[in-house]
Amino acid sequence: MKKIVALLGDYYHHKDAIQEGLETALSPIETELDVQIIVTEELISRLKEQPDLFILNKENRLNPEDGVINTWMNEEIENAIVDYVKTGGSILAWHAGMALYPTDGNYTQMLKGYFKYHSPGMQAITYHNKDTSFTIEDEHYMVHCQKEQTNVFLTSTSTEGESIAGWQHNFENGKVCCLTPAHTKEGILDTHVQKMLLKKILWCLSPVGFCRNTTLE
Repeated sequence: MKKIVALLGDYYHHKDAIQEGLETALSPIETELDVQIIVTEELISRLKEQPDLFILNKENRLNPEDGVINTWMNEEIENAIVDYVKTGGSILAWHAGMALYPTDGNYTQMLKGYFKYHSPGMQAITYHNKDTSFTIEDEHYMVHCQKEQTNVFLTSTSTEGESIAGWQHNFENGKVCCLTPAHTKEGILDTHVQKMLLKKILWCLSPVGFCRNTTLE
């Protein structure tokens, strides 16, 4: 049995929609899965159980519309996540899971990239990998990525320009994957996004090995 722990949803990203998209993507997996959707207060204790995969789709801000912003990832939580990966865990930082965390913090340094901004509203975004291109209505995440230190497998283009949209690498004894699509339930359930999400989850669940140094996987 493979155990997956997921922390999903925030002010702008609806937990139920993300959870439905995740569960749909996981449905083709024949191996028995134990998928646990947790709350922030459970995270440290659950990571100590060394699950096979931790999925984070939650931005750091708790109250983004207020004048004084509170965040949930403190130093203790950050170190717990990084230590979990160092000792053999896998993390999928999905969409908001790379948004508005300290850029000089251990978590972001482990990801080797982060969300910078997106233009207001939704627009047609075309995603490209080595096999195909597809277009969905989405937020166009503009990211910073240390592409020389990771393996880029997905890029994105829109009228706003182009960006990197997915990358993966080994991190000490564990694995890290970052994936930007998608923001809405419709985007998450898009067939292409579902296939990519499943593929990246399977990569995270596979044994740690050599990551090919290619531009697009």
